[in-house]
Amino acid sequence: MRTIFLLLCILSVTLTTKAQSKRFDKWVPGSFTDTANRTRTGLISWTLADQDMFDKGGCISYKENKDADFVYISTEWMKCFTMEADTFMITKAKGFGRNPIIKVAINNAEKLYYYLPYTSNRYAGSFNGMPTYFKSGSDLNYYTFYAGPDAENITHITKDNFVEMLSKIMADKPEVIARITDKTFDYKHINDLVKYYKTGELPKNLK
Repeated sequence: MRTIFLLLCILSVTLTTKAQSKRFDKWVPGSFTDTANRTRTGLISWTLADQDMFDKGGCISYKENKDADFVYISTEWMKCFTMEADTFMITKAKGFGRNPIIKVAINNAEKLYYYLPYTSNRYAGSFNGMPTYFKSGSDLNYYTFYAGPDAENITHITKDNFVEMLSKIMADKPEVIARITDKTFDYKHINDLVKYYKTGELPKNLK
C-alpha cells in the first residue's frame, strides 16, 4: 500500500512541475483516502477549475503541512476527501465522469448528496459568479441533489420523488417528516430543509 501512495505522489509531482509553482487558493485542514484505503492528513485545496487538470475527473491539491510542496491527486486515485467538517465522495456512477465529486449533506444510512454540475471555465476567475475555490461550510448555488446508501448507488432527486426520498433520508426526525408532508418544504427548498433537519429552526421565509 505504501508503494501505491508513492506512485501517486510521483504522478502528482510530475503534473505539478508542469503547473505553476504556487497556488493562491485557500488551504484548509483535511485528508484524502486513496483507492487502497490509505488515509493521508494535511492541508487540502480544491477548485472547480481543477476539473480541467485531468481528463477523467479532476483532482484535489494536497500537502502535508503549510511549508510542504503541494501535489495534485487525481480523483481516479481517491475514494473520498475532507475539508474541515465537509466530506466529499468520488462517485463512479454513470454520468459523472467529468466531475465525479459529490458532497455529503446528510450522512445517514440513506444519504443526501450535493452535486455541482461543472462546465469548463478554464480561464475565468469565477464560476457562475462564484469563486473557483471551495469555501468550507458554504452552500453554493446551482447544486442538484442525489440520494442513496453510498456514492455508487445514487438517485437524482426530482420534484416527483422529493417526498419519498427526503422522508427516507430524514426518517429519524418525525417533526421534519411532518413538515415535508404538510408541504412546508418542497423541492425548491431542499437547502432550507437540510438546515431545519440539522438545527430544528424554521427559516424565516417559511415561518
